[in-house]
Amino acid sequence: MARTVLKVRIRKVREEGKKGTSFHWPAAFIEASDAHGAMPVVYEDTGALGDNVMESALVVVTKEEWLDKLLEHPDIQEIEPEAANELGRDWQPATTIITDEPAIIEILRKVKNGEELTPEEQAVIDEDDAAPGVLRKEFNVYDYIFV
Repeated sequence: MARTVLKVRIRKVREEGKKGTSFHWPAAFIEASDAHGAMPVVYEDTGALGDNVMESALVVVTKEEWLDKLLEHPDIQEIEPEAANELGRDWQPATTIITDEPAIIEILRKVKNGEELTPEEQAVIDEDDAAPGVLRKEFNVYDYIFV
């Protein structure tokens, strides 16, 4: 069964020179989240500063009994998975994941010792190369919506 994806408008507070951001979610989301009924999967981040920055997040409903209550709020709307993927890829273009930890550790050892890397080792650390090692992975809402 596929989970429902929502786009939620949130208010963020970000101050110049301070670490961290405060997130102010709609009350319905906080209640659902506390009950493990919904979880954010990706955030918009414009980098704007201020105490009333309106941005969005994509949220997956993990317990369908929360869906109607969530959709009652004007800042929460259902979004199709393909539209969610477009937004998610705009907000978080790609993540680098390690797929072959021992190979990465060996490469780090060689680099630390000033040893030259082979073409095969270069492929391992090239995140656009299909060789096991590191891989660029695009945001994909389908990773979150199928149980």
